[in-house]
Amino acid sequence: MMGVLAMASVAAVASEASAQEVLRSAEDFEELCAVSRAETPEAWEGSPTEYHDHRRRAVHNIYETSLRLEGETLLEYDRVSGLMQISGFRRHQPLASGVEIRFRNECILSFEMSEEEAQNMIDQVALGGVELEIQFMPAAYDDYEASYCEESEGGKRELVVELLLGRLVDRSEETSEILGEYRTAVGHQWSLLQAGLGGTNAMGVPEVQVSHFQWRPVGQGWADEFGDEGPPEELINLQGRLQAEIERALYPCYVRALVANGSLQGALVLEVPFGQGERRAARFLMDTLSHQGFRECAEHRLEGVVESGEEIEAAQEVDAFKATLLLRRR
Repeated sequence: MMGVLAMASVAAVASEASAQEVLRSAEDFEELCAVSRAETPEAWEGSPTEYHDHRRRAVHNIYETSLRLEGETLLEYDRVSGLMQISGFRRHQPLASGVEIRFRNECILSFEMSEEEAQNMIDQVALGGVELEIQFMPAAYDDYEASYCEESEGGKRELVVELLLGRLVDRSEETSEILGEYRTAVGHQWSLLQAGLGGTNAMGVPEVQVSHFQWRPVGQGWADEFGDEGPPEELINLQGRLQAEIERALYPCYVRALVANGSLQGALVLEVPFGQGERRAARFLMDTLSHQGFRECAEHRLEGVVESGEEIEAAQEVDAFKATLLLRRR
């Protein structure tokens, strides 16, 4: 499906662009690539939680950069439809050296203009006066576990992205002029979602947060406690680790669910068997999301979280834990 064609005033475009993060230098691209993997890399100097927080913001951000159009071989004007098209739009290297951008949604960019405007633009491109401003998201925005920056077969660093918008800009004058704008299908859907939720800031970054956590002593109920002394120190230390692992484990499930419903949010209360007894699946004591795909994903990923914490001796004093989670955009 082709994207929506649109001509926008300079003021409207400038207002929208102000909400994006502009990548200008090789260091900007390298910083984005530094958090491309879902697993914390060995070279990361901070904690896994800090890495996850940094990557979460990076993956769901919208970025903007400029590409120089060289020559007129990529340009073709269709007099019948009145469209200037840029074909072969798959890879571009925004800087002389460094990261190469690969567009996952390879497409033909089309801009509405008259034949005279098209010829003028072709002349400007030949003189090096036209840039293509693009907006994109890292390809992991809809699959959080995917890595979006890898070495290609040619040995180059490759940043894989989803193109949202392309904008032709005349840089030959002191005041830049917008010559045309093109949105991909994903870009159009994203702009509608932003408008429905009150703009880019209202979209927010997806968040999975454990707001309450409780251990259940062996043979007791949820109303029972460990007594005045509380849970053993080992369990208190383990609790912090488990909360962080639960948040990281369920985050990809939530991101995947948001692809189907961008406004999905709610709360969960999970009862997770732990420590002693036969292995059983987690129980959803409350689920306001009511999303079957998320449930199946969460049940699967929680198994790995439980196995990672049962090796300590104090785990034998409990048979389950209960966690309340909030899932929302902030």
